[in-house]
Amino acid sequence: MSTKILVKLEFKEYQLSRCKPSTKTSAVIYTKKSWIDKEVCIIPMKLDITDRYIESQFNPETETYTMTVETDTILTKTIKNRQNIGRTYLPTELIGIDMLIIPKPVIENLY
Repeated sequence: MSTKILVKLEFKEYQLSRCKPSTKTSAVIYTKKSWIDKEVCIIPMKLDITDRYIESQFNPETETYTMTVETDTILTKTIKNRQNIGRTYLPTELIGIDMLIIPKPVIENLY
């Protein structure tokens, strides 16, 4: 059994992308061009988290999405350019899982 945490997320932009096989030793997710060269957080989502659900969490007053997720994995990656499509490689055990991609937050004053 792995340790899971509840994380309250607030973000202004996102993409939901399914992790696909790339080679025998890696998996890949593809993103829109707008994510290329950006640092992002990638969080595996449960099957019931869809674009429709995320869109329902939008607050027009603050122009942000707010949701709480339970997870045991949060990856940080830089999205690379591959023929004008963003991509990044992930562990193979994530193949077939939808990933929430959000901008990596700047965390200050940790002490």
